[in-house]
Amino acid sequence: MSRVFRLDELQNKKLPKLGDFPPFVALLRETIGRAACVVAALVYGPVLRGGWTIRSTVSVLIVRRIDGERETQKLVATLEEMASRRHIPLLVTVYDIDSAWHGRHDLGPMTLDYLRLATTQGGLIKDDPLAIFKRLPMAPRWELEYYLARKREYFEQSVHSYDDMSEDERVRVLGQALEFPFGVASRMLQYSRPFAWQCVGAMRGPVVMLYPSLVSKRVREIFGTLLAFNTSYDGFLGVHRKYPNRNYIASLDILRVAIMLAPEFAEMNLALLDTLE
Repeated sequence: MSRVFRLDELQNKKLPKLGDFPPFVALLRETIGRAACVVAALVYGPVLRGGWTIRSTVSVLIVRRIDGERETQKLVATLEEMASRRHIPLLVTVYDIDSAWHGRHDLGPMTLDYLRLATTQGGLIKDDPLAIFKRLPMAPRWELEYYLARKREYFEQSVHSYDDMSEDERVRVLGQALEFPFGVASRMLQYSRPFAWQCVGAMRGPVVMLYPSLVSKRVREIFGTLLAFNTSYDGFLGVHRKYPNRNYIASLDILRVAIMLAPEFAEMNLALLDTLE
């Protein structure tokens, strides 16, 4: 996710340092690699592709032993504490080996292919977890339609409830809205041009360049606007991290338009699926 920071995080200098990401991932690998409760694991995301920023999240998939629930909970707590000390967002997803093997999981074919890409980019820790997961009887289109419909509903609800949200909730939904155009572009490219998507390794720059050729003029316009909001946030983050003040909150309110555009962007991509087959 493209993280959006709270004002107090800027005021208290609780921002990650760009150079902390690689050594943190190395420590994470070492810590998980020593854990007897872990059967297989995978780190994935921009930190593997060389495109991370201070707004990036480090993501990890863990397959644990059936009898390793308590030990894995302790491991995850340790990993989260390590990340917290460096102010690096960490997302850890855990499945037990029996659930993964028998298909009691929610990883669809497109998600598994995305994770498989990370195995070719140096993300493996211990054994390959994707060799364990049973593929679900789910078509890639169904998974993509579900993703777009779920996001459309989420952003529609967020538009109506934004004024009543806490600051934590606002920065979370703003971060998701700013990341949304890239998430959609990558999945649409993966669905319609899988070879091209695989060749570019889901890297942000090439995906952003290739996606517009798939869609209509109106979709390209919304896509460009959402990307511009993300770039704008980078700009005023650079200013406010040096001189944090209440004007930062007003700057965040400008990004609210991204949340308003997200449902239409999701709906228009849903409508385009028939043309991509």
